[in-house]
Amino acid sequence: MFLIMVAAVATLTPAVCAQASRSDALETYLASRSLDGALAAHLRSRLAATSGDERSRTAETLGALYVRMLERASTSDERQSLETHCRSLLEIVPEADSFELRINLAKTTYLQAEEMAERERLLLASSEEKAEAERVLRQVGETLESIAAKVGRRVEALERQETSARDTDIEAIRLQLGDARRLRSLARYYAGWTEYYLALLTGTPQRCVKAMEHFGVILGAPSGRAATLDRASQGMLRYEHVARAAIGCALASSLLGNDSEAIRWIEAVEYAEGLSPAVASQIFGRKITIYGAARRWADVEAAVRRQREPERGKPIVHLNVGEARLLAVTTLGASRKDQDRPMLREAAGRLAQIAFADLVAKGEIGHVVDLVQKFGTMPLGDEGFITAFVRGVQAFEKAREAHKASGKDPEAPADSTELINDYREAARLLAGVESASDAAAFAGELGKARIRRGLALYYAGDLEKAAEQFQSAAQPPASSDLRRDALWYGIVSLDLGVERGKPSLSVARDGLAMVYLKEFPATPNAAKLLLRQTGADLVPDEKAIEILLGIEKSAPIYEAARRQAARLLYGAYRRSPPSRRDFAALRFAEVAEEALQLEAARALTPADPGAKDAADAVVVRVRQLADALLGMSAPDVARVQNAFHVLEGVAHAHSLDLASLAGELAYRRLQIGLATSDEALVRRSEDELLSASGPYVIAADRLLFRRASERFALNPGDAEWAKRVVRYGVRVLDAAKNAMESPDATSAALRNGVSRAAAALWNTEQDTTMRDLCLRLEKAQIAAGLRTAEGLRRLAEMADTAGEESVALDAWRELSVGLEPTSEAWFEARYHSLRLLAAVDPVKAREGMLQHKVLYPSFGPEPWGSLLRDLDAAMATPGGTK
Repeated sequence: MFLIMVAAVATLTPAVCAQASRSDALETYLASRSLDGALAAHLRSRLAATSGDERSRTAETLGALYVRMLERASTSDERQSLETHCRSLLEIVPEADSFELRINLAKTTYLQAEEMAERERLLLASSEEKAEAERVLRQVGETLESIAAKVGRRVEALERQETSARDTDIEAIRLQLGDARRLRSLARYYAGWTEYYLALLTGTPQRCVKAMEHFGVILGAPSGRAATLDRASQGMLRYEHVARAAIGCALASSLLGNDSEAIRWIEAVEYAEGLSPAVASQIFGRKITIYGAARRWADVEAAVRRQREPERGKPIVHLNVGEARLLAVTTLGASRKDQDRPMLREAAGRLAQIAFADLVAKGEIGHVVDLVQKFGTMPLGDEGFITAFVRGVQAFEKAREAHKASGKDPEAPADSTELINDYREAARLLAGVESASDAAAFAGELGKARIRRGLALYYAGDLEKAAEQFQSAAQPPASSDLRRDALWYGIVSLDLGVERGKPSLSVARDGLAMVYLKEFPATPNAAKLLLRQTGADLVPDEKAIEILLGIEKSAPIYEAARRQAARLLYGAYRRSPPSRRDFAALRFAEVAEEALQLEAARALTPADPGAKDAADAVVVRVRQLADALLGMSAPDVARVQNAFHVLEGVAHAHSLDLASLAGELAYRRLQIGLATSDEALVRRSEDELLSASGPYVIAADRLLFRRASERFALNPGDAEWAKRVVRYGVRVLDAAKNAMESPDATSAALRNGVSRAAAALWNTEQDTTMRDLCLRLEKAQIAAGLRTAEGLRRLAEMADTAGEESVALDAWRELSVGLEPTSEAWFEARYHSLRLLAAVDPVKAREGMLQHKVLYPSFGPEPWGSLLRDLDAAMATPGGTK
């Protein structure tokens, strides 16, 4: 693989290879394709083979790459492998330059562990994740301790140097000292958080003492002492890392049982001026943790109220999932511990109900069930919407587990009495939400409960009742997603009821299906319904194509499915980018040709009542096939000709009037003639197009102009191709809006191509019409702000011969300014500009000639040197330049 990559790099352009060594080019190649593993291997090899500054730069690049790879690592094995490589790198990086790298690597590893630790706080981490977090934190803690100690000694050494430094050295020392203090703060910051999370995960709060000593370096504590709020500067809390360190002190104090100190810390951060929004967003969650540990439920309740009701009189803002989960875990955990403190349990229970309500409102039923499994329903009480909903969901999930374990199809209704009864019991419990005293407060959640009850009834085999429940769930105020799901489940229930012997349900099923197709046409399920709803044309996505092409050939709807698939594939072809146009054309043609044969067969069957519609479909299909197959980079003429033969047969059988398509069909024949170099067909098609009109005539002119331009470029002296360039180009210019004025690249290229051909015809045939056309086009280029040496030269020459000396003079002057001095073209422009100037201002012309002679005593290379010399002599003779 490595050798293949080297070979790939060897194909890079000479310009790239000239700018970089093979190793640099390989590094660029691997980085541009995000081949991080291969790039790391290459950099390790390079590190081993280099020295000095290049070795340091390579180490820095490799370190930065490891940081990115650690951020993306998704498994423990992957992280451990990268950590091994990191340690190996750090062993060979010079110590004085490795602190930043070491901290960055440690930080990246720490952040992975921090995320797992926070998941454990929410009781979401697995035992493996918790163990992994502990392992990573212990390892990172050792690294950070080592870095902090070493950088600390460097700070002390630089501080001593600062006191005795000479004036000439003081600035450099202070710069080093500032950088060292920054690195020390970084190391202590992450070391502090590492100690806190280890204390949290391992149940060893005494570690928090060390955490606060680390934070103390950032928060102004004396060396080796724990941070205290009295020593911390309130003004410094506007800096994000300082505020986060203060939050760390609050959490550490809480874990140590110093509740009042923890509250002082968190409130100091909360009310700090200029607090970073990123820090402010953490305050609420941290207050839940701190107030909850102190059992200050009134404070928690006040914080929750402010969070959910930031503006008095405005609708409640539900807690986000993380906040609601944290509130639930904190309150339920405290309730479990405070069995003998009923008032505290009651207060915590009220808050737990708020957390559950917000989780339900967010649709996070999985979190609700998980929390109930961990803590039970006791904190929720015996009544109310949440209690009824949770109990119903538990019963439903229990029935689903038993269903899956039965060995039968878990997506089909159950057939065992025991399972049916389990599902019906779940449905009964879920029905209890309707009569809950507080159900009105959960209007938005009632629909979710109804869907769950409908599913329970469906799996119990009570299909009509299930459909009724789903339709009830789809009613306002159901969200769009909930309504979509409810309608689909209702259709499935009724359809299965029809299959099981109740055809009367088909009316309700088809009614729901039409509603679904109208409201949700772009969904995969709508494509499935399309197979039942002949004539519906509402599915524009790849899933619909997949479903339609998957219909068996023996199915009655096979032909309709192929027609619909062909329509969708043609749309995909028209939307495809140029790089995928050929693929899209072939993909469409494969299906469209089969659909064409099916449609032609029906069209040529007189007894078929749909024969006329099929004939019309043949016309459309042939037009689409011609568009796709002739638009490819290598046109497939044979397949288009076969399609035309089919069209001719069907048109004859039905006496179809194709006059309205004359221009389009002539254009397609023109494409075929050009693709096969059939000049006779090209001429016939061109003649047919002369009597037509519309976009295909313009397209034909563009096509013919492009071919004529290519042939003229190969044969610049061929007057016939030059005339064709002019003929077709002028027609395109006349048809295109603002083509003579537009500065866009297409219009500019068109004007330039016609102008070049017209100039050639003037030069060979002295056709003044061509000269004037060229002159008009070049003036249009100038007016559009487009100036090229080729165009200015043509403008100058045509204007000169047309008697527009001032235009010619301006063009030659502009050329002489833009051309490379001393080049032959420059001397030509200089000659003509002096010649034309002499006719209108002899004095200035003579001044210009004198300057020229001073700079170029020999006047210049031939033939311009002789012409300039003759012009100089003529200027010396009165009236000699006339």
